[in-house]
Amino acid sequence: RGKAVLPDFEPISARGSDELAELAQAFNSMQATLVDVANEQVEVLRRGVSDIFVTMARRNRSLIDRQLAMLDEYEAEVDDPEILANYYQLDHLATRMRRNSESLLVLANAEPKRKRVKATEIDDVVRASIGEVEDYRRIEIEALESLQVRGNVVADISHLLAELLDNATSFSPPDSVVRVGGRRTGDTYMVRIVDDGVGIGTERMRELNELLREPPIVGLSVESTLGMSVVSLLAHKHGIKVTLAAGNPGLTVDVVLPSTVF
Repeated sequence: RGKAVLPDFEPISARGSDELAELAQAFNSMQATLVDVANEQVEVLRRGVSDIFVTMARRNRSLIDRQLAMLDEYEAEVDDPEILANYYQLDHLATRMRRNSESLLVLANAEPKRKRVKATEIDDVVRASIGEVEDYRRIEIEALESLQVRGNVVADISHLLAELLDNATSFSPPDSVVRVGGRRTGDTYMVRIVDDGVGIGTERMRELNELLREPPIVGLSVESTLGMSVVSLLAHKHGIKVTLAAGNPGLTVDVVLPSTVF
């Protein structure tokens, strides 16, 4: 599941000075060498996969940025509402594609190039994340207590929330509403996402919560829900706690932001 590590091997007892002790020592030495070689191979594989992710992501990002710039120019020259609506849909698709490229960079542990931004109100951060979700019209913002998010973490928190909101809309009825709200809880701030989907089985929820607590080994993740791996890595980077819980019906996701991101 992307967390695989080589097991620990207990050395064979090599007490004494007879031939069996010498054989045990030789076996232990061979075993240690094999483990070292295997670890080196895993690291080479990890770096290779990460490099592929970075190359793909940066090539795609360059094309998407050019596409978005062209769309901005076309939108500025058009007055027809219907045509503008079509351009907006294309703009929305390109924005989602950009998020996918940034997800590859997250998995590869590579920092995407971003513009510096000032501290941003949590309401704007949430709205930015909604703008990157396919079925954004179904997302309803409930009460969001005021909070200024530090500029250097705005993009990552928006990305994290977009992944969770995308999952919530994808796995809930098309005529239902996904609700998101936020409030201070002591010295932290909790964003809650609630959907009315079919929910998740107990065992699968346990696995996902474990993944959210312990990020996968970067570059080796084979988790079927790659979005959750991205969420886990972004959360771990900023000390954010993400927890899934059964709703009635559906699923509730709590995202607890530490005071270090305020």
